[in-house]
Amino acid sequence: MHRTSERVEQEVEQDGVFNLIERLQARSGSVRERFSGILPPASEPWHPIPFFGPITTATVLTAAMNPSAGEFRGRGWAASLPASSLAERLTSYFSRRPHPWFEPPEKPFRPLDLQYGRNLAHVDLVCRATRTITRADGKDFLALADEEVGFFFETLALASLARVLVLSGSMTNARYAHEHVARHASWWGWTFTPRPRRTPGGPFASTHELQNGSRRLPVLFVSASVNRRDGPGHFQRLVADNHDWMAQQLAD
Repeated sequence: MHRTSERVEQEVEQDGVFNLIERLQARSGSVRERFSGILPPASEPWHPIPFFGPITTATVLTAAMNPSAGEFRGRGWAASLPASSLAERLTSYFSRRPHPWFEPPEKPFRPLDLQYGRNLAHVDLVCRATRTITRADGKDFLALADEEVGFFFETLALASLARVLVLSGSMTNARYAHEHVARHASWWGWTFTPRPRRTPGGPFASTHELQNGSRRLPVLFVSASVNRRDGPGHFQRLVADNHDWMAQQLAD
């Protein structure tokens, strides 16, 4: 019996996920050695997490700075996992007990019938969990972010069915998330348009487009992160304010 082209495509995508995670794991030792000052204690489980949820089938992606170190505390993570097991755990992440962090960002997507684990997945600009980043840590964190940004673009490529990317927050005080992506896009074969601009006067949103060859990925950037000191309300409002824009992208 011949395999259908859809089945073959799915297998290729899963091979891509496995390959990505395997290469990230191979780098973990050197990352630990070079950036130990901003990483969780070596005694805790610590795995690369390029995504949470069904990355190859999700319709919409959310993206933030990096995974929480709290993900690995008291949540049943083994100290060591083969790439296949880590890939399976991350792909099916929301069928288990997701971290409470995901509840606030999902809320403004529900009116669009989007739900983590079904048609919504999450990616991070840096796939390594770190300690809480202070102002003094900013230089090292940006160095790690710049060094591993290629894995973020590889993850976007694996998310072949994604129709919208929602970026949020900043990469320390020096760089907003959309500025970070725009800064590196061309090196990895993407274009990011229009150029990021900052809007004074409080939390703001802007729309953009990432393009790689014939692939077009609309981007909504919201400057407020879920982790703002005054809570996730600004993030939720900015996403809700752009429901019509997102619905249009999903309909096209």
